Amino acid sequence: MNTFTPFFPRYLMPVIPVFVLLTVQLLRKKQWLIIVLVILTLPFFKSSIISDDLPGHTEAVAHFIRSRAYKELHRSFPLTQQKEISQTDFIEAYETFLDHLFTRSVSVQVGDIKKDGDTAQSTYTIAYHTRFGTLTHQPTLTFEKIQEQWHLVWSWDYVWPDFQPRSLSPDLCNTLADQNFKTETTPEIWVIPRLMYDWNKHLNYLVDVTGVDMLEVNRRLRLSIPDKFPRYVGQLSPEKAGKIKENTLPGIYLRDPNIGFPQDCLKHQ
Repeated sequence: MNTFTPFFPRYLMPVIPVFVLLTVQLLRKKQWLIIVLVILTLPFFKSSIISDDLPGHTEAVAHFIRSRAYKELHRSFPLTQQKEISQTDFIEAYETFLDHLFTRSVSVQVGDIKKDGDTAQSTYTIAYHTRFGTLTHQPTLTFEKIQEQWHLVWSWDYVWPDFQPRSLSPDLCNTLADQNFKTETTPEIWVIPRLMYDWNKHLNYLVDVTGVDMLEVNRRLRLSIPDKFPRYVGQLSPEKAGKIKENTLPGIYLRDPNIGFPQDCLKHQ
């Protein structure tokens, strides 16, 4: 998987063959010049197709986690793991974990990278900013070089220690209990960005019912890629309770403030 070809060159690459044909047509009588040009361009083709930039790969994975780009993260796995863990199941499990915590945003930092031949390990600091406060852990991610491409060898422990799909880990539940979180008393406004067909109209409405600055609302919604999942906007202004009930814009949700400790954790108490 070539994760690191820059955005614009990647989409301009189909133009290259046309450019080559035009060059050949114009320089038919100067074949030696064509040979020189071909030789000079070979390193650029290699760097575009094959990337051995391990730090770049680790940073890309950090971006995928931070922006909840589940599909791109799944595509970074080795092909064997992509077959073992379906993309649909992977997305559902990861998003369910974040949703149970009322995750508002995710921060990721890449630490030390240790390379040993065709394998490498990198430490990460992943922080989930949730209704219950900020939850942080530092997993070590493993990468493997397969056919000249680096791939992320996936483990559910990267999400949280001992985490398994469809169930929060006992360790996470104990962490939540130790933090003595305070249950919110004000309803929260969440929105599905993909359903914001009229972005400005939605933004104006969300600013009105939350009292959050428009630039900040826009920033929060762009922290993750647009998807079918709801994203946190802000708390409902008490004086706008009536207006939210009359809302007709799609994708806007009012989340119950009485939902406190994640239900999956109750069995561990």
